[in-house]
Amino acid sequence: MEIAFIVKFQLLEVAMLKFCIRIACLLSVSLIATHALSQDFSGWSDKTVCRLLLKNPDNTDYLEEGESRSLDCASGTKNSAKNNTSTKTNNSATASKNSLTEIKKSMDDDGILQLKGFHALNAPHAINPVSVSDFSIIGKTSIRFESNDGECGQEPNWNDCPNDRERTELNHGDESWKSEKWYRFYLYLPKDYNSVAPAKVSLIQWSVPDPFAVLIQFQHMHAGLTFNRNGSAFVDSYIVLKSNEDLLGNWTEIIFNTNWHPDPKKGFMKVWIDGKLKVDFKGRANSQKGEKLSLRYGLYSSYMSYYKNTFKTKKMPQRVAFYDGVKSEKSCQELLDLNTCENLVSQNIKEYKLFIHNSGDKELHLRSICKISRANFETIKSNQGADLCTYVKPAGLFTAIEASDAFDGSYSFTLSRVNPSKGSQTFGFGILEISDGKISVAVKSRHLKTGSLKDYDTFEGKIDKEGNISAVFYVNPLYGEGVPMPVILTGTIDALQIKGRFDDYYEMIIKLKKE
Repeated sequence: MEIAFIVKFQLLEVAMLKFCIRIACLLSVSLIATHALSQDFSGWSDKTVCRLLLKNPDNTDYLEEGESRSLDCASGTKNSAKNNTSTKTNNSATASKNSLTEIKKSMDDDGILQLKGFHALNAPHAINPVSVSDFSIIGKTSIRFESNDGECGQEPNWNDCPNDRERTELNHGDESWKSEKWYRFYLYLPKDYNSVAPAKVSLIQWSVPDPFAVLIQFQHMHAGLTFNRNGSAFVDSYIVLKSNEDLLGNWTEIIFNTNWHPDPKKGFMKVWIDGKLKVDFKGRANSQKGEKLSLRYGLYSSYMSYYKNTFKTKKMPQRVAFYDGVKSEKSCQELLDLNTCENLVSQNIKEYKLFIHNSGDKELHLRSICKISRANFETIKSNQGADLCTYVKPAGLFTAIEASDAFDGSYSFTLSRVNPSKGSQTFGFGILEISDGKISVAVKSRHLKTGSLKDYDTFEGKIDKEGNISAVFYVNPLYGEGVPMPVILTGTIDALQIKGRFDDYYEMIIKLKKE
């Protein structure tokens, strides 16, 4: 028995030794192969490197090889050194896609915010929706968002694709409304940013879940960066925060302070842009019952048909935005330094610049911008507040024309709106009086089907010695809707006609006849 046991034990030792030798050999071969692969990519084509990089975006060997070859794997091209420099501050990212872990690692201290993940409606087939960029204003990196035509997603209860929407956003966890909050964002839209106005692009937004409603959005529109108290929770309105001339190609600091309170007597919202107070609202700042809320930011395009129909296209252009320094705290001094906080809270604002959105506008019009007092803004009930606005006379309209009495007298007129597909429709008449080259509408014998006769009192014009006429008239040519808006009219006395555009659909024409 003892001899048999010893023999079996020796045989077992031999088997174990052979097994260990096999394992050691396999490990050695594996290490040698891995080392070889990590060191020698010389025989691999650019296409192969890109394919492996796109499938394994976290692999450092593939990343280093892609960077060493200056590959742009997202577009399948090889960048020149010149292109790398130009896109580094506008459209580039360190990889075609980044995982949520990499996004979180790249972010600076975000305070009490809790990044939850990519929005569930981000398109799974998107080329480069959210990535890390080395273009930044604070720290070493920023978050880059990219939205391309057709990059729409769906979830069990909603589908963006048939609902005129595309998005690429980061989603944060639920926040309680029962304490004051301070938020900071740095936003950068490239100088060559492709605006999709009159479609709407939300850059930052907060919503409540039950029932779902958007509370506020920071949007990009024809007017530039706007603050929108959204129509799903409030009456739609858009305060202009920063014009496109100043916005595009520059970093913008956004400071937002609110308590998200549902009580109109306790709620408030304040916005500072680049250190200057732009919004100071007192009133309801949540749904009427008061709910938890969540933050989302990135590029969320809605009502895309406005853009497609207006510009007669089926394709949306690429949109790119960068965000940096996103952070929230419960007090200003936790978010910013003491001197900055003291400066911010010491500021006051008496009136806002309001943007009146029109779904068919190709560009920003004179009638699209007006001024509104803080008190009137807080009482907006309809029409985006247009009926409470004061429209600003266009600067320099009459400075280039020297009034002349050469054509003084009375001229009867008819007022019409014209659209090529619908023809001409007269909706007013009266008498123009020219005295010392200044033009006004006489009080007698005037009629206006679409508004008050007092609208004629806003007519102001001049005529020079050559008979050239310039005028501005606050009028509404629409029946049963809209409000009076400024229209610039030009023409000549010889033609006995002056005209100007009310919007991209209607042209206004005043035909004259000497009395």
